[in-house]
Amino acid sequence: MRLAWFSPLSPQPSGISDYSAELLPELARHAEIDVWVDPSWKGMPGDTPSFRVRPYTAASFPAGDYDQVVYHVGNDYAAHRYMLAALERYPGVVVLHDLVLMGYYAAWLDAGRRFPAFTEFLKRYYPRKAAWIDALLAGRPPFALWEDELALQLPMNEEVCARATALIAHSRFVLDRLDLPPAMPRAIIPHHGHRPRQVDRGKVRQSLGVAAGELLAVSAGYVTPGKRYGAVLGALDGLGRPGLRYLIAGRDRDRLLERLGAAQRPGVLVRGFAPLDELEGWIAAADIGVNLRNPTMGESSGSLLRMLSNGLPTLVSDIGAFAELPDGCVVKVPADIDERETIRAALAALADDADLRRSLGREAAAYAREACGSERCARLYAEFLAGLPARPQEAP
Repeated sequence: MRLAWFSPLSPQPSGISDYSAELLPELARHAEIDVWVDPSWKGMPGDTPSFRVRPYTAASFPAGDYDQVVYHVGNDYAAHRYMLAALERYPGVVVLHDLVLMGYYAAWLDAGRRFPAFTEFLKRYYPRKAAWIDALLAGRPPFALWEDELALQLPMNEEVCARATALIAHSRFVLDRLDLPPAMPRAIIPHHGHRPRQVDRGKVRQSLGVAAGELLAVSAGYVTPGKRYGAVLGALDGLGRPGLRYLIAGRDRDRLLERLGAAQRPGVLVRGFAPLDELEGWIAAADIGVNLRNPTMGESSGSLLRMLSNGLPTLVSDIGAFAELPDGCVVKVPADIDERETIRAALAALADDADLRRSLGREAAAYAREACGSERCARLYAEFLAGLPARPQEAP
């Protein structure tokens, strides 16, 4: 089976870059793969033993050479705009990494000051909500909307789904909320787990300033309000566990942590964007994971799978795709008015009970290994793609 795989790759900073780089070596056991990337991105990655890398242009793309064309679609406008143009011309299998794509279109709007086009786009796909859309956008910019729970009412995934010949999602939550033709092939393939990185935990913790005998909790990934940093920092206030340190690692584009005064709080460590190997080292050296999402946009989380794969007892929000995780391998935090107190109680229980941490950690690692192992996920991809009808030729 020959596959054309549209995805960003490192050094382009994207969770989907990491996703593809980690999954493709396993998928290469089942298929011959060419990865088509944005030719404008500086630092073009090279070929690997598992796949070839090609810069995409419409004129040079040999669509007829492939059994299937696979598009990995997410919210990062810079990383995905080239592939949405390709999808328009060459229909294919869409892997939808986010239910809500408003972030993509909001960045498209911002890049070209296309406010009338953005509004008309919304009205075309949500005609019954036209008056509501006018009132909504009159009072707030689209960028504020895409991290708001209102975005679930305007997911903006219809254009992508209309061009798909088949669809893959990472959760039942996403798949059940898509308006797909009844006959369209579809599958749920979980986000793959990770092989834990072997690190010198003591050395890594020492580099972070974590003393012997202290516990380290970690959150990782892009810093957004939806990851509940305000609630977590509030829960730490008055927790009464001076031996618990909290590391926040990730790019903070909107300076949220600065506004929350995170770096000035006792026991809180703030690190910005870090290379993947360094980030994985921090996760491997931690004792507790914190990976909350509220509201959820249907996203999956590579950082969460890294925490589970490393056997970290991890707090997750009990909504969206995260509610589908087995109860025994994570601590689920209801997204309600008692969220802060629930976080505080969960952190206190984990800090005080080493047996609880070990028990949850064992279940987390087992789930990541057995249900989300990269070998299993690659096999699910191969079986689904091999069972699809021959893909259509170039669209008119």
